[in-house]
Amino acid sequence: MSSAEKLLVQGKFVDAKRTFASEGNSKMAQVCSEFIKSKRVIEQYKIGFDAAKRNKNRATIANVLRDLDKYQKLYKEYGVEYSELETIINNYKSI
Repeated sequence: MSSAEKLLVQGKFVDAKRTFASEGNSKMAQVCSEFIKSKRVIEQYKIGFDAAKRNKNRATIANVLRDLDKYQKLYKEYGVEYSELETIINNYKSI
């Protein structure tokens, strides 16, 4: 496993992106960009959970679950730990 791959698996997406880019691996640098975006989006959904629970807007919850499912597949594909993501998904499913 390369140093960039280790950084990715450890969840250090910005460092992994930088390393992949310096190696000329633009595909994996782009994947890291997706992980960086996912981290922001997941954090927003985590913060917004209480409001979603109060409002019970089914369309919003369905969109959140669709996004989270997409990110869960991404994390699984690249072997990145995602137990917190599973917890958030289960929380939204419980609404």
